[in-house]
Amino acid sequence: MALNRYFAQLEEQIVDRFKANASQTSSRDELSVHTGIKDPVLLEEIIELGIPPEGLIAFRIYPLVMVAWASEGVDANEREAIRRVASRLGISSESVARILVDHWTRRPPPKLCMDAWKRYCRHLFSKMSHQSAQQLIDLTRTQMQEIAGASGGILGFNKTSNKEALRIKQMIDEMDRCLALNASK
Repeated sequence: MALNRYFAQLEEQIVDRFKANASQTSSRDELSVHTGIKDPVLLEEIIELGIPPEGLIAFRIYPLVMVAWASEGVDANEREAIRRVASRLGISSESVARILVDHWTRRPPPKLCMDAWKRYCRHLFSKMSHQSAQQLIDLTRTQMQEIAGASGGILGFNKTSNKEALRIKQMIDEMDRCLALNASK
């Protein structure tokens, strides 16, 4: 248990360092050059969140994290399921993105993350064909359901309370609507 606490504190220090570095050295112009993002509001949100360019892939996992948080908290099974999905996406355990994702599974992402994620999706989908966007939405939906089932049956039913299962389903539906809305713009 003490070892877990040590790593949680270390992770917190790393995330704090990301935020400090982003606010000190990353200008909006530098971030735009490295990411191709032109939306000034999105760039400001990314800087405020302290996410460096190499950490932006963490936004791909954001909906899964939110599904995990829809219950009473993220448990070890959900955390491990999120890590498996991250690994399948090529996010290595030593990467900035993985550190951010692990941090988000221990502490809920800041509220600003939702707005930044939506803007990021809009940016991402603007570069994709409708067919590719739909495939990404379908894959994300499947992955959200995988996370929902990590601690219990289908969508958390049978092993979580009905109230928790309803919150999980509502979160999946909300994230799905956000993806579909941003893909249609």
